[in-house]
Amino acid sequence: MEAEIKSFFLGDFHGEPLCPSDPKHFGGILDLVIGETGSTTGDNFSVFVCTPSWFSASVLKVYPTDPTHEAFSKPAFGRHHPFVSMFDEKEVRGVIDKLLGNEARGDWSKPTARLARNLPWEFEDYQG
Repeated sequence: MEAEIKSFFLGDFHGEPLCPSDPKHFGGILDLVIGETGSTTGDNFSVFVCTPSWFSASVLKVYPTDPTHEAFSKPAFGRHHPFVSMFDEKEVRGVIDKLLGNEARGDWSKPTARLARNLPWEFEDYQG
């Protein structure tokens, strides 16, 4: 069984499409649908991707006047937070395609469980 990216959407915190004005200093939510090749369906994976400079300036900084911002500074957890030196859609797609090429063997539960190590999966903690 082979898997492929069905949908690739980089958005801001309001769900609007994000086209970084500075690809070397940005952060956004990458929503992916990944499924079996030839199928019209797939599973949702959503990951926050950013540059280290954006993370440092936007997450590791305390904003005392913003009640919606989490009040923490160093250290911060980084699971499911890939860092890139700059936003290059082809490069990001290539990395994900490489994961798929390495993981897409056997039934669908095996590649999705392994992909979930790097990309948050909609069913990651599901217990049926």
